[in-house]
Amino acid sequence: MVVASALLLLLCAPRAEAQPLPHLRIAGSSTVKPVAEQWQNALLLNYSITLEGGGSSTGARRVCLPPSDPEHVDIGDMSREWKTSEAQLLDDGYTYECLESGNRVTQIMVAIDGLAVAVKRDSAAHACIEAIGGLTLAQLRWVFSDWSDAELEADGVSIESCVPNMDDDAVKEWSDLDARCEETPINPYGAGDQSGTHDFFGETVLGDFGGAEGFPDCDADDMHYLEGLDEDAADLYIQSQRTPNCVMPSEDDHLLLQWLLADTGGQGWGGTGGRGQGTDRDRRGHRIFRVRLLRPVHRHGRCHCDREGHGIGGVRHALGQNCTR
Repeated sequence: MVVASALLLLLCAPRAEAQPLPHLRIAGSSTVKPVAEQWQNALLLNYSITLEGGGSSTGARRVCLPPSDPEHVDIGDMSREWKTSEAQLLDDGYTYECLESGNRVTQIMVAIDGLAVAVKRDSAAHACIEAIGGLTLAQLRWVFSDWSDAELEADGVSIESCVPNMDDDAVKEWSDLDARCEETPINPYGAGDQSGTHDFFGETVLGDFGGAEGFPDCDADDMHYLEGLDEDAADLYIQSQRTPNCVMPSEDDHLLLQWLLADTGGQGWGGTGGRGQGTDRDRRGHRIFRVRLLRPVHRHGRCHCDREGHGIGGVRHALGQNCTR
């Protein structure tokens, strides 16, 4: 989360009774947005606040714009660190200078969030995961990677162990993981590339994220078309026309949840901060199920997906158990 240094002066300035309320503009990470909404509610009597999402990269870009730019914000929410292409850290250890504008901004950590991998409850995906007890990070990498099985094998993943029931039909299906699962395509959903959540999930599951390996994103034109549909039409598109296995990205958490709940084979990731209080179900009452991560087994320098039966509480806790690299 990033706060423009000018904001600190604004917070200290006295306000005359008859003057209009000072105006603050906030934009950025969708996982930080629930926190920003609480600030907005707490400061309603003292400040007029405009709050937008857009992802961490949007927050970084807009807080670095010149103050005269109508897109400039006072607070840029981020769920990741600054990139060296955006700003440089100064000697005090907490002030950053934007490379293009020279704006100086102060970084303040306000919360720690976690990531959840989820499927629709009572779906084909849910039934499969319940049958096999959970997924390992190596299996998540097989699902979300745009690398071929041969490339993953060469990089140390035991495909025979992780995907023991593969039928070689070129479509990743839940039945590939276990014969008890339905022959339904595994369709991924997740944050777009403007999001720090996208980068963190990629680094955790794909390892050296940003290199040759990445997510197999769906066609951009198809995504624009889908985003323009109403909920019923979008559900029908996902259930009848969706391209199997490609990742459907969005910066809008509500859209991701809607798409995931329309897809019996869908599997998505996102920040846990925005879940709860009814946001993990749709208007039909459909709910999500958070996937249990299991500990993989290391043998002879390779990643095997045999189960030891030890559940791992979350992605961050599982970092040390990731044998996908």
